[in-house]
Amino acid sequence: WISVVTLMAMAAAAVLLLLLNPIRSNEIPSPAGKPVLNILVDDSASMGTPNATDGLTRFAAAGRIARALSSQFTDRFDVHLNAFDHSVHPIPQQDLSSAIPTGDGTDLSAAIDSTLAEDRPQGQAIVLLTDGIDNTGSGSSAVLAAVRSARAMSAPIYTHVFGGDTKSMDIS
Repeated sequence: WISVVTLMAMAAAAVLLLLLNPIRSNEIPSPAGKPVLNILVDDSASMGTPNATDGLTRFAAAGRIARALSSQFTDRFDVHLNAFDHSVHPIPQQDLSSAIPTGDGTDLSAAIDSTLAEDRPQGQAIVLLTDGIDNTGSGSSAVLAAVRSARAMSAPIYTHVFGGDTKSMDIS
């Protein structure tokens, strides 16, 4: 009788153990290296408009933010500073205060797509400093596709938009 009760108790315990769904897990070490922070500054000519805070041009205000972010996050991120119009090109931190924006358009989809990389297991993020919408003719569908790609790679995009009311002279 004792052996039958013991076997029944062991069977009930085995069923209860299986219902708990035990899982064996091994800790996976995090990838080596720092996550990448891509700071993208719009280099189109419209960023030369002086209607940002303190009478600065939009580009100068964006440069101020880019320099602050770069110095603040250098210890935790691998920071890449880039300027963009139709294409993306690296810009040294010291050139952010003296450069003059001369691009003839803003291609947001190309800027986002060119900075994303699938081979960054440690992570990546984008800071987008711009004054407007994509005006290169690629349309909003290209921008949405680039954003979907970033989301699929778990790469957040943080934006800061510059601009405001400008005073213009109506010659007519």
